[in-house]
Amino acid sequence: MFDVDLLKKSKEERVKFFKEYTIQHPKFTKVKDEVIKEINSSDYNIIMVIGPSRIGKSRLVGELIFEYLKNMEEEIRLNPGIIPISGMELPNPDLSRFNWKDFYFRVLTALKDPLIDEKIDIENEIIRKEPKKYLKPFRKDTAPELRISIESAFRNRKTRAFLIDEAQHFFKVGGGSEALNVQFNSIKSLSNMTSSKFVMFGTYDLNQVINLDGQLTSRVKEVHFPRYDVRNREDVVCQH
Repeated sequence: MFDVDLLKKSKEERVKFFKEYTIQHPKFTKVKDEVIKEINSSDYNIIMVIGPSRIGKSRLVGELIFEYLKNMEEEIRLNPGIIPISGMELPNPDLSRFNWKDFYFRVLTALKDPLIDEKIDIENEIIRKEPKKYLKPFRKDTAPELRISIESAFRNRKTRAFLIDEAQHFFKVGGGSEALNVQFNSIKSLSNMTSSKFVMFGTYDLNQVINLDGQLTSRVKEVHFPRYDVRNREDVVCQH
């Protein structure tokens, strides 16, 4: 599992090696395979991967993107402009106010959209002949235009899935169940408009969204990423 030369290295180097060493646990592999299967399926547009803190969800996001891109290597080689899968980590919102403009900006950045700070309102500038308006992402009146840019980016990049880590932050808003519904429906609308799937990774706090009403259950595929249990023999057997 490691090069024997490691034993000749300093204590600090040996400790560093084992701190950074990872193994692919069967539960990790099972969840990864299930998510990839759901991405390639057409049954659900929103997939929620739910589990306890520090279980490896962030690592799973990276592994999913790496494996998915590897599987599509030939298609990407033939069309270098596509981004079949991408993702981002969602920051914790300040004062329980979700910043849609910041979210859109981060999504466009993940999709490598060019000149995000220099976008203009085409309808006003070209069609209505109004003064040029640059779409600075943190201006209060630019969210709709940035949303249009995102829809265009997803379609042009042929993005099949977009992964959101720490997705429970998406629903840290005031206003109760009605506000949670608005947040969820916004993501659902974005998925419907782009035909891209959104995979949301988060803690058990995401359950409150699924449990808002019975209709949401039919719109969301929930994938449970449970904690490893040393009392379970299958959990003790690992693959490296």
